[in-house]
Amino acid sequence: MAALEQVKAGDLTTAAFARRFGMSYNKARYFILTDGNRLRRGPQPFFTAEEEQVLVKYIRINAVIGRGLSRDAFLRVCGEYVSSLSVRRQETARRYFHGTTTPGRGFMTTFLKRWPELREYRAGTIEEGRARNARPKTVAHWYATLSLMNRDLRIVSPRQVCTVPLASFLNDCAVAWRRTPPGFDKSVFDVYAEHIATFRRSYYPKEAKLLAVDGAKVRLSPGGLLTLLRANVHVIAEPSKMSHILQALDTPSAFGRFQPKKRSRVRELALACHADGRPFTIVELVKSIGRAASEALTVGALVSAFRRVGTWPLDPTVVSWEDLCKGADESLAADVDIPLLVSRLAPVARKNMARAVVQNGTLSIAGRATILNALEVISALLKMDADKEEQRTEAEASKRAREKRAAKKSTKDVERARAKRARMEDKAELTRAAG
Repeated sequence: MAALEQVKAGDLTTAAFARRFGMSYNKARYFILTDGNRLRRGPQPFFTAEEEQVLVKYIRINAVIGRGLSRDAFLRVCGEYVSSLSVRRQETARRYFHGTTTPGRGFMTTFLKRWPELREYRAGTIEEGRARNARPKTVAHWYATLSLMNRDLRIVSPRQVCTVPLASFLNDCAVAWRRTPPGFDKSVFDVYAEHIATFRRSYYPKEAKLLAVDGAKVRLSPGGLLTLLRANVHVIAEPSKMSHILQALDTPSAFGRFQPKKRSRVRELALACHADGRPFTIVELVKSIGRAASEALTVGALVSAFRRVGTWPLDPTVVSWEDLCKGADESLAADVDIPLLVSRLAPVARKNMARAVVQNGTLSIAGRATILNALEVISALLKMDADKEEQRTEAEASKRAREKRAAKKSTKDVERARAKRARMEDKAELTRAAG
């Protein structure tokens, strides 16, 4: 830049340079001192370019073999490498990394900026889980279990089939439940199950009903499931991470229509509240949701939603090959005959649909449909609740024992301090008497 050269040659002052380019004096001075480089000069990286290339190669090899590294794991590897260097390099590392030989998270940020070809990805996303679980065998297992349940319970009418949010009917005596923190838990599900049971008993009480739900753990409440069973409502849980294919609510005919309507009604009522000078409260929110549900979840929309996922009428051919391959690491065979696979898996589904599989302290429904209010499943849920209650009781007893020991130790420390102080006072008194 010609102006910068003039300043260096002494032909142009810093103030004149600032006025010419419309900047403050301090910015002009910093610009001149850095030779026009706007980025602040920082210290050189601790690792040399060759060492960083080795780290990049290490990351790539781990990614190829399926062992992606988290930030903490990568920083731990860097710390282990630094600990193998010379004492002089380790002292330099401690000056760089705030007294330790392990880099901090800031190092990872600058490292990725120096190597833009490396990309971070989030492990365990819902899309990844869906792609891994959406297998033809899992889909066929679901429809085989539905077919067996329709046969056993004599499901011959669409009024006998429902899903959780569509099964409820709010009226003037509906209970508004508030809790802190907000959200759905097992106690709320028990109230919800009682509401569904009352509603289903009021219509065709002698008919068996089938309630399809997802695998959320809040629905694993023995009390609520037994309440539904007494009302002749049989609860079937979809295979985990399969609601995007099997859940009627996740179709464009249900929530695909409801969500835009809800946003529109909330926006309209919020603007009306603002115009009237009153706050937008929970009452207005519920009104907006009610209006959106009435407009979007019509009879035709709900019939279309159940037909789209093949729940009613039962039709496994609605699941497309593209849905099963979406996001998968490798494509599936295009000639998979799901209806034939459904008929072949019927004996396996009969054996597994009422079986309780407990993994990591909870009920597992991975890869199969499960009848949640089957007696074996209810017994397993009761046992898990009893085990959790026993663990909670033991933890509380251990906590009380620790608090008791701590209080006893504190009392002894106080008594010891008092005795020591008394001895010191006696000694001081003797010293004064002798003087």
